[in-house]
Amino acid sequence: MSGFDQQPLWKRFLVLCALSATAVAVPLLDLYGTTPEVFVANRVSGLPILWFALGVAFGPPLVGLALLALASLVGPRTSHAVTLVLVAIGGVGTGLVITRQAIPNNTVVAIAATA
Repeated sequence: MSGFDQQPLWKRFLVLCALSATAVAVPLLDLYGTTPEVFVANRVSGLPILWFALGVAFGPPLVGLALLALASLVGPRTSHAVTLVLVAIGGVGTGLVITRQAIPNNTVVAIAATA
């Protein structure tokens, strides 16, 4: 097993936060930031928008933290497997965001470049 799995849970959580920020939070907040009509049409303002932004930013890493905590209770091999899967998902998501910005007009090429 790698040394990453021997890191404390909070350090693995920070990795998930970083990957989730680039793979999930930035694209969603950019989308809703450039189209505020969604919030205007639903008459949403103030605190609910803040809760939405916090949920987008911290929801996925907190779910990952819960999965890591449960996996570490099962055993080190399970913890290792869950860590690899979560980092792989975050890495692929981050790669898709980056390649989609670098190759904006061709989704197929962007996906192929991520792989």
